[in-house]
Amino acid sequence: MEPRKEGESLMVALIPEVAPVDNLYLEDFEIAKEIVGGVRTIRLQKNIPNKEALELQVLGEHNDHFNSVIAKMCNLSSIIRTEEKAAGSASFLVRTTEYAVPLGNMINVEEELAKLQDELKYQQCALLGGAVMPGYILLPGFCHEKVKQRKFCKQGSGQSH
Repeated sequence: MEPRKEGESLMVALIPEVAPVDNLYLEDFEIAKEIVGGVRTIRLQKNIPNKEALELQVLGEHNDHFNSVIAKMCNLSSIIRTEEKAAGSASFLVRTTEYAVPLGNMINVEEELAKLQDELKYQQCALLGGAVMPGYILLPGFCHEKVKQRKFCKQGSGQSH
């Protein structure tokens, strides 16, 4: 291999120059990321598979610039502006704008009721039994079975620690 002469280089492209940053564009993209995260959280909480297309309702100010990205990342059939969200919809906030996903018949009512009952029993156990501590709840002999499964209750003695 021959030594290179002065001015010769393996690099054929110019080093890009620093350009001004469009902060408004970056802010809009951050909002789009939060919207995608909100829809994905609803899918996770309600056990809705990603292959099932959803509709997204927007209540308030919304920039349509990244709608195609949001629709693709969330598998949305449409993004519509509305004054009121549909009954039976799950919603979330991004900044001051509310977004809603109409769930219709996608919710398993019995499963949701069971989850809410478990959460209610857990909260009652915490209120009746004592303070919530890392790793367990201080309980004077009363502890719900679901709390034990969550490993919040010191199993066995039922004494305060």
